[in-house]
Amino acid sequence: MFSPKLLAPLALIALLTLPGCSRAQKPAEAQTPVTASAAPAEVTNAAEAVAPQPATVEGIVASAPHPESLPTNAPSETPPPAAPPENVATNSGITLHLLVPAGHAPAWLIGELEAAIGAKVVVQTYETDNERDKLMQSSPSGYDLIGVADLGASDLIGQQKLLPLPADLAPLENQPEPEFLHHYYDSKNVYTWPYGFTLLGFASAAPASGAAAPAIPALRTWKELENLPISLPDDGPLRAALWALAEGKPAPALNEPLPPGWQKATYETPTVTPEQPNKAWVDTISRLHPLLSRPNEHWEVALPPEGSLITLYQWAIPAATPQPQLAEAALKALVIPARAARIDVENDLAVTQTEARKLLSPAMAGDALIYPTARVMNQCRFVRLK
Repeated sequence: MFSPKLLAPLALIALLTLPGCSRAQKPAEAQTPVTASAAPAEVTNAAEAVAPQPATVEGIVASAPHPESLPTNAPSETPPPAAPPENVATNSGITLHLLVPAGHAPAWLIGELEAAIGAKVVVQTYETDNERDKLMQSSPSGYDLIGVADLGASDLIGQQKLLPLPADLAPLENQPEPEFLHHYYDSKNVYTWPYGFTLLGFASAAPASGAAAPAIPALRTWKELENLPISLPDDGPLRAALWALAEGKPAPALNEPLPPGWQKATYETPTVTPEQPNKAWVDTISRLHPLLSRPNEHWEVALPPEGSLITLYQWAIPAATPQPQLAEAALKALVIPARAARIDVENDLAVTQTEARKLLSPAMAGDALIYPTARVMNQCRFVRLK
């Protein structure tokens, strides 16, 4: 169980908390999936929040296996079974337009949605929030259903650009677990449906088998990244929130400077850099996890003990959609647990529904990078602009 906490610092960023993590050195704990049912208890005053405990190096570190044991093509995880057939509506000649993060609407999903709603489905993907915003601005009524992270959902709700979701979206047993509901961006859960989450971690290239150890020991904590070469997302509030986490502070101090290397860091694609064996690549676990399966490369992916920053993805219906009923029908098809679980598995995301969690293989449910234990997860936070 975890207890989300919302910290409200001065005027720039607020941080919050979600589920938990273990370490490769504690295999029994790492194999236990997170199952929390307590409703979130938000804190509106930073002074009331519990600051992260000092790091005790109990985070999670996963290393790539020896290259010979790696698959060379498809992911090792077998997706959950396909969703059962539904009653097919007849919307011949109509097209549903989806706007989603890259990878969140694969070909099989498009086919299943078309069968479920009886209409053609066209998908536009995006890589960054800025790209999503530009696409929505260039075509205000061009999208009927969107996938968006919590911060983007907050912006769209604040601008009154989302429609309330239908009350009968899913039966009670298929609802998201309570810890994923009632957060800062949609406190009454009127506009969004959470379908998957991931945390921020970092990767570093491990020495090849038989090679000399790197000059600096394997990286485990955020604080260790202070003076190392680093790749960071191009997001000022995120960097400030992450540095506060590294410093053990409950929230970023206004105008507190970042380490010089963090200020200059750019966002890069992870690559093996022999000249910088201890370069750290900071990104979401969903993006870093596939590094562990790269053939002929050795990577370590860490989820530090100080905690992390949360990205919680939502389904939502834009207020400008010309066909809200069709969007609702598509959303009802998307939240079927078997379908939701497969989307998350294929994108290295954690599921949000108990029924979807039941469909996970033991290997996936026990992956401590994707499903950390409550102890570390209780120190994880949302980042949001004030």
